[in-house]
Amino acid sequence: MKRTEKNVDMTMGTLRRSAVVVVAVIVAGIAGRAWGLDFGLGETKEELRLKYDIAVEEHSFDGDSTGRVTVVLTIADEGRLKPLDGVELGIPAQEKNKDGSNWMDLAVSIDMRKSDDGKRVGRVHLRKDLAERAVIRLNTRTMDGMTGLTGMYHAIPMAKYLKSAPAGPAGTRTQVVLNGVEFAYRWCPAGEFNMGASADEKEQYKDRSVAQHRVRLSNGFWMQETEVTQAQYEMVMGKRPSFWQWRTKMHNPVEQVSWHEAVEFCAWLSEMDPGYNYRLPTEAEWEYACRAGTSGPRYGDLLEIAWVFNNTDEFAEGSDGHRRVGTKKPNPWGLYDMFGNVAEWCSDWSGPPSTVNTSDPTGPKSGESRVVRGGDCFADGGHPDCLAGARAAWRPSEPSRTIGFRVVRIPVTVKPSEDRTKR
Repeated sequence: MKRTEKNVDMTMGTLRRSAVVVVAVIVAGIAGRAWGLDFGLGETKEELRLKYDIAVEEHSFDGDSTGRVTVVLTIADEGRLKPLDGVELGIPAQEKNKDGSNWMDLAVSIDMRKSDDGKRVGRVHLRKDLAERAVIRLNTRTMDGMTGLTGMYHAIPMAKYLKSAPAGPAGTRTQVVLNGVEFAYRWCPAGEFNMGASADEKEQYKDRSVAQHRVRLSNGFWMQETEVTQAQYEMVMGKRPSFWQWRTKMHNPVEQVSWHEAVEFCAWLSEMDPGYNYRLPTEAEWEYACRAGTSGPRYGDLLEIAWVFNNTDEFAEGSDGHRRVGTKKPNPWGLYDMFGNVAEWCSDWSGPPSTVNTSDPTGPKSGESRVVRGGDCFADGGHPDCLAGARAAWRPSEPSRTIGFRVVRIPVTVKPSEDRTKR
């Protein structure tokens, strides 16, 4: 599956390649259009009865800003401008024309897609210094229900929104709407942690652990807040393979998905959102995100943080399956169901991991099974799978009713060698 990117760079008022990445929901516009052709409305947002929100996500790796941001526009009500004739993001030229008007060094049309709650959402990924100059325009030919001969627009300067952009502390939340379905992610910053079981914990882990060792992750990443749900999987892949799949379970985790099918799902998300690469987490990333800065084998009491055999055994005949995601207590970074519900695929081959201090481990180069983490709804309180450092494995071609997955989201600015899931 081939991915597409649109990159534009500007220096001294000219266009060249590789500066602005226009995300999947952005269609390239025409550079050089004069804003003076349309009539700018002087009324405020309140006077026009417009209801919209703008969020800015500032990307940070290893504690330092990448200099890139994602701008998310959500329109709840088009007010007196209904219906809008289009939404654009433009970057005015730094030099004005003799008549005082601005030409645009770049203009892109933002594809506003309808979300489940009826709002329209669009996003664009670009360099921060360009975003500081950028203006979003809500275009219309209608005012108070009357259609005119001249185009009109409401301008929204981006500079003021950038001042409040989050720097990316651990647990920062972002939402993405792809193919009409919403995904939420939590920021996991670069850092170091103790991976595996300490000498004091070996008895708890039994044969499911490795000796504790220090691991460094040199890049931060966005981890999906919950396991992929049946609704999310069906909207992207057009099918729902789960063993437990009646309609009341649409917000339960998807299962009966092989490792290869999970990787294919990630590839489709990358196709829909070319500003980002989507993939399965490495085993080290999974454990780092699960621990979320904690040092013990769990980040809380098992029955409060996980759906396992002990609290899904409604009919005293054994667990009757997984439950809706996000209904137990999250870990300190806002991630739900890291234990129980369904076990989760990782990108690594299963095999003896490194037991010495290492950076960005990706597991063995080959093997017969892929790593599975987190335990499932059939695990009980004493089961070693529901421990942060516990390891399990399953054959990648075989789906299971107890295995699902969650995805990692990273900007395309990360080097290709760091996109570790191989299809």
